Amino acid sequence: MFLIFAALERLSTVKESPENQRLALERQHNGNEQLAKALGGTVGKHYCDPDKSAYKEGVVRPEFDKCLAELDQYDGMLAADLDRVSRDPAIGEVIIARVRQCPVPVIYTRNPESASGYEAFDLSTERGREAFRTNIIAIRREARKASERQAARHAQARDAGKPVGARAFGEKEGKLALDDKEAAIIRQGARDLLAGKSVWQLAKEWEAAGVKGSRGTPMTRSSIRNMYLSPRLAGWRMHQPPYVKGQAPIPRSQWIAKDSLTGLPIKSLTPAILLQEEWEAVCDELEGRKAPQVPRQSNTAKYLLSGLVYCATCASAMCGQWVKRYERHVYRCPTGCGVIHGPELDAQVTRLLLAHWAQAPQVVAEPKPFGAQAELDRLEAQVEALRAAWAAGSYGEDLAEYQADKAPLLPQVAALKAQRKEWLQTQLQARPVGTEELWQRASVQGKRLMARQEIERVKVGRARRGLKAFQPERVAIDWR
Repeated sequence: MFLIFAALERLSTVKESPENQRLALERQHNGNEQLAKALGGTVGKHYCDPDKSAYKEGVVRPEFDKCLAELDQYDGMLAADLDRVSRDPAIGEVIIARVRQCPVPVIYTRNPESASGYEAFDLSTERGREAFRTNIIAIRREARKASERQAARHAQARDAGKPVGARAFGEKEGKLALDDKEAAIIRQGARDLLAGKSVWQLAKEWEAAGVKGSRGTPMTRSSIRNMYLSPRLAGWRMHQPPYVKGQAPIPRSQWIAKDSLTGLPIKSLTPAILLQEEWEAVCDELEGRKAPQVPRQSNTAKYLLSGLVYCATCASAMCGQWVKRYERHVYRCPTGCGVIHGPELDAQVTRLLLAHWAQAPQVVAEPKPFGAQAELDRLEAQVEALRAAWAAGSYGEDLAEYQADKAPLLPQVAALKAQRKEWLQTQLQARPVGTEELWQRASVQGKRLMARQEIERVKVGRARRGLKAFQPERVAIDWR
């Protein structure tokens, strides 16, 4: 009888070079072919997960799952070693339950120390299941010990100030010396940031100049910002603190490693790229700027009623979605209660809104000018002049003097901007309008703001079965 096997191959989260990764998977592949031949059969299919851990919880292994689902088509499973199958006792029980449903419930692994050259786990017997469980637990224990030993080695290297891992931008291989060219780019970038240049503009300039990160790819805005907030630029060893649920994350500029015994900050053996005071000034500059945020829905929504439409059945907010087939949008309930024709709903709500305004017409008042705009312009011009002087080298290397000149102006600018923001919110809010002309002239964003002033929510009920036409009775409006 000629046997056909399913062969399982796996490689943990890849830290090797692509060539070493290929060779490791090739060894498992060839080993399974040899094992199938020794058992008097052949491999029907190879299931390979090239970058999946069998130790970490919650890791999805698609090929492993597919192998288990199709295992009843084969005469057993092959693996180079049992740790290629799983290192988790909980997953081991899933494997036992599934393999026992197969015609040949046996898992074969290579074992050079055995006379036969392989080891068989017959999961149809209690003895085989016990041996399988015992080996999984032993493998789990060894993996945990290896993880603890690696963590201890990293802690020892951290306390000694020794760098670990791949090199970062500005460092040479080995991380004990600086790359002069890259370090010069970082220093010039720091001066540009202190002169008011945006990180986005810096990223564009570096990309145009062919500057690439340590991995050979252009540096993004986020990677550049994180680099300048990194304590390594000032010669400190970095250590990311664990996230504590319910607490605000610790800023990156405070990720300085502490000695395990003394609790003191650890200086890195890698030379500093920036002076301590210069790095702190850059951190203050970047952290003082408005952090990048995900725009609110009202600013990014494409459709008139985005953020206003709710499902009357489950009370979920309905999402606007473009339907390419019909070249129009719809509003869809995320829980599957229903969908409604987008343009028809927009037109229906517009008619109701204009009728509502017709009953109580009001005129949009002319906004008053911001009284302190001239003072704000004057202060911003002074700050810009100081930044230009710093960029031109008028301060030389005296960073402290530049910071001292700029420091008293920034709080005044921030305070006036806050006042202007409050003024804008009161002056430029959409007010009910009494004419269709003003509504038609407004943009989609403007119409949405105007509608929000009058409408609390638009509720959409279920459609009547079998009726495809737009049903106005499905729509109800809660007015403010």
